[in-house]
Amino acid sequence: MKNKYICITPFFPSKHSCEGIFIYDQILEIKKQTNLDILIIKLSSIYKNEDSYKYKGITVHIFKLLDLPRFYFAGLFSEINGKRFYFFLKKITNINSITHIHGHVNYPSAFLISYLKKKISFFSIIQHHGLDVYQKRHFNFFQRIFYNVYFHPNSVKILNELDLVVGVSNKVLESLKKSKNYLPKRELVVYNGVDKSKFYKLTTNQNKNKFVIGCIGNFWITKGQKVLINAVDILLKNHFDNIEIKFVGKGKNLNYIKNYVKDLKLDNYINFKEYIENHNLNQFYNSIDIFVLPSYYEALGCVYMEAWSTETPFIGIENQGISELLNEKQKVKMLSKEKDAADLSEKILFFYNNRSYTNEFNSKFYLNNTIKNFLKNINLRNE
Repeated sequence: MKNKYICITPFFPSKHSCEGIFIYDQILEIKKQTNLDILIIKLSSIYKNEDSYKYKGITVHIFKLLDLPRFYFAGLFSEINGKRFYFFLKKITNINSITHIHGHVNYPSAFLISYLKKKISFFSIIQHHGLDVYQKRHFNFFQRIFYNVYFHPNSVKILNELDLVVGVSNKVLESLKKSKNYLPKRELVVYNGVDKSKFYKLTTNQNKNKFVIGCIGNFWITKGQKVLINAVDILLKNHFDNIEIKFVGKGKNLNYIKNYVKDLKLDNYINFKEYIENHNLNQFYNSIDIFVLPSYYEALGCVYMEAWSTETPFIGIENQGISELLNEKQKVKMLSKEKDAADLSEKILFFYNNRSYTNEFNSKFYLNNTIKNFLKNINLRNE
């Protein structure tokens, strides 16, 4: 009987969405490097019409949580959901063969794992992908009392119980430590690795008449698309008029940004696309001159890593997760000040004037190497 490694996650790709593709890549690599039988459980809501499905040969089991919509009283039904989840696991697998449970995101994954630890023995892992580690942004003003009295203290208590807390950057772990009662058994940074078979340098015929800036990200204020537009506007006013921005993404701020572009009369220099198929991303990164995402609330965006793996230069923001991976020389060229369009325009101008500059990738951040290090830290190797 093979030992089982359970992955619990609120997001995983399907034929309709690539959300959570990095977790799929992570799982494939763990499977490749071990002999474990891996089971994927995607967490959903009782209000969603979602059933178990297969994604590229992998069965994704759907577990529906009993919860109120919009994070109202999130976690209040943890005991009920924990019991339901325990019996759900017993139905789909031999529960005694489970050796590791790897959850993604504090709630609901960590809450479910905490309940299971009362019933069975296994090595518990919770991985955080963003900076809002205690999920405060999900709670509106009227829910804050519940958050402060119940949700946050319970989150800290549960995280302290688990065997390993993983962050995709040190900045994530720093966010956890802002809670004074957070005293984990053990922590580990596992940077978002890149699959080198998916993202690599191509020999392409770029449009030498234009300097193309790529930007992939949800249209939220913190992603900084407006700062990028203002930076390019500065360059255009200084007669660098062969610049183009290619935005990719959706989000609540998209219409505002589109109107902002119109107001500045920059329609001829900026275009928008809501989505690029995952298998076409490598071509996209190779077709641009530079990737820029001036996000100032960023754990470690996979998009930076993907662009870097194609040796495409990129620009991020100082003191975010990506800064931990760069040497001092790279930081000077590739990190801009937060919300500073003038500084960002100067950073872009360097690459505009040095188009042959290549950004050699650090091989230790290839996915096979980041997962190898992760497995070594939890004493899992090829069996």
